[in-house]
Amino acid sequence: MRFKINLSELTDSLLKGMLRFPLAFLCAFTAMVYGNLLIDLRGEEVESRIPLMISLGLGISLFTGLGLSAFRKPPLQSLLIQLIGLPILVLCYYLLDGVPEEIQVGRTFILGLLFHLYVSLAVSRKNQSQELFWQANQALLLRLLNTAFYSIVLYGGLALAMSAIDLLFGVDFNRSYARLYIFILFVFNTWFFLSGLKEEEEVHFPKGLRVFTQFVLIPLVLIYFLILYAYAGKIVIEWSWPIGWVSNLILGFSITGILAYLLVFPISDNADNRLMRLTGRGIFIALVPLVIMMALAVLRRINDYGITEERYYISNLTAWLAFISIFYGFLRSRNIKLIPLSLALIALINVVGPLSGVSVSKRNQMARLVLALEENGLMEKDQWKAMPEKKLSEEEYKRIEGPLIYLLNRQHYTLLNSILPEGVKTDEMMEKHGSYSNARQILGKMLSDEHQFNETQWQSFSFRRKGKGIQPPQGNYAAFFHINGNFYNDKNKLEYAGMTFEFQHKGQNLMVKVNEEQLEINLVDQVLKSMNLERSQLKAFDNEFSESQAWINLKNEHYEIPILLEDFNFNTEDGELVITNLEYYVWVKKLN
Repeated sequence: MRFKINLSELTDSLLKGMLRFPLAFLCAFTAMVYGNLLIDLRGEEVESRIPLMISLGLGISLFTGLGLSAFRKPPLQSLLIQLIGLPILVLCYYLLDGVPEEIQVGRTFILGLLFHLYVSLAVSRKNQSQELFWQANQALLLRLLNTAFYSIVLYGGLALAMSAIDLLFGVDFNRSYARLYIFILFVFNTWFFLSGLKEEEEVHFPKGLRVFTQFVLIPLVLIYFLILYAYAGKIVIEWSWPIGWVSNLILGFSITGILAYLLVFPISDNADNRLMRLTGRGIFIALVPLVIMMALAVLRRINDYGITEERYYISNLTAWLAFISIFYGFLRSRNIKLIPLSLALIALINVVGPLSGVSVSKRNQMARLVLALEENGLMEKDQWKAMPEKKLSEEEYKRIEGPLIYLLNRQHYTLLNSILPEGVKTDEMMEKHGSYSNARQILGKMLSDEHQFNETQWQSFSFRRKGKGIQPPQGNYAAFFHINGNFYNDKNKLEYAGMTFEFQHKGQNLMVKVNEEQLEINLVDQVLKSMNLERSQLKAFDNEFSESQAWINLKNEHYEIPILLEDFNFNTEDGELVITNLEYYVWVKKLN
């Protein structure tokens, strides 16, 4: 009987959550279905669809915030408010689609932060006290932690059960692990989190939270404090510039310190708790000299190498930390809503509009390139003119090469083509080279002979198998593995069914070792032979090979090892092709 009640409660909570956050659940279910479709795809087929997948994930947070904003509104009015998020989601997809990976990752992080901050602000009600706002966000945090804990336990338990069935009964779940992960990530997470959200009506400060903050978080803040102030003292004594990565340490200290302040906010002014009281205001005062040091480190990097998206984001965070430090440290404000509100504003500025990280970085790097060209007499009527007799020093060359590589890497081809002469078009070159090689080729055409780029010095070739799915070879095989290596000297050592297996690719060779017996093949020669190609016929990117060409068979008197190639890359090093990335499926059969 008890089981029936629990099941009824679960169903009821699911239905209530779907009625309250219909578009969030729609994004979750759509992301699950779409994610399962992506599992069966590979390579560029997956990469081209990632923006939609990310947008659906972002939509869960966005529509959750809109649903919270519409709390206690009539159902139709609530739905209309949530529909406001649809054009925003379309804009997110536009911002993520067709951009380089570096830009896509940065925008995804900022948009995710922006929407999560919006959820934090959406629980605020008119004339609500700061304490109740804190309580609502504490409930959100605890709900999020509970959701993560249940999800991890559920996935771990089910994945372990599937592994046991596979081991005991030989049932191959193959991609079922990924499908289970996608279901829990989108559907279970969304349902569990949203079904338990409710409006907080009183402030409750858990004893466990006090213990965690007082004995874990605050000591961490003090450790960061001592390390960074010791480093600041070293800078003053040696009168040297702070190194670039110190910004990451200061950000870590700042985030931990602000989190500690927010967690103890309701009791931070309690006269009976001096440590909590000092921690509150003292954290922000202590941040001031560290923010100055962070600003110096960022300015040094920008002065040397120009603005990139990452440096722009850190610059804005530095300005935000300075504002927060003064506002809470010296003005003694207790308006904690300002923290997520101001940070959300910074995130919004960073991701869209003329002041976004991408726009500002593009303009800055282009300006640096033009300035370097002008100082070397290489600009004429807003065009980069070729000067074969011009020999640049190493420093002058790097000043031109740096921003050029950056602009190529971010695919700002139109901007570069506006200053390049006819016959030197970057978008055409990128079909054959990467950003570094393309930059070298442009510099070789526009500068002196000493900078000429030889295509045979460095090239990269990528290959992928046509078709979908895996058709195992016929026969009884003792082991099956999926190997994915991304290093120049990759080595995987595995044990299965009482045997030891080693898989390694080095140079041009693929080696498989079973117990003490090693089988080896020259993969480069084998691939070119199976595709009936000469090296000069290879394209730099997206060489496709058929199912029949993807099979390689290693065999000796004791073992037969069929290998199905999936994706791999070759680079040229000193004129020789070398394996840099290799993904394949391998079966092992004992012959006697």
